[in-house]
Amino acid sequence: MSWIDDVADEPELVVSWMHREREEGRREGRQEAWQEGWQEGWQEAARDLLRRLLLQRFGPLRAEHDLALAEASAERLDRWVDLIFTAPTAEAFFAAPPDDEGGA
Repeated sequence: MSWIDDVADEPELVVSWMHREREEGRREGRQEAWQEGWQEGWQEAARDLLRRLLLQRFGPLRAEHDLALAEASAERLDRWVDLIFTAPTAEAFFAAPPDDEGGA
């Protein structure tokens, strides 16, 4: 006799288990979606703030700098947040290596 035969005699247990699993999946999905949304929101806010600060410090950005901001990973944005007030030029700012490549 398999476990399927065991639960076939008690369908309410199977239904209860299915409901619990579905709810757990929904909770996990909502949590993952919230975390992803929060991360995306943080990245967009960091990009906007860095762009504004770069414009104030160095003037208009070159197209490749604007593209670098748009495509930057969360780790890269975080590194740039640390450099925004110490980089002597926009070129030095964008050329700085990420922390894991020998940066500060």
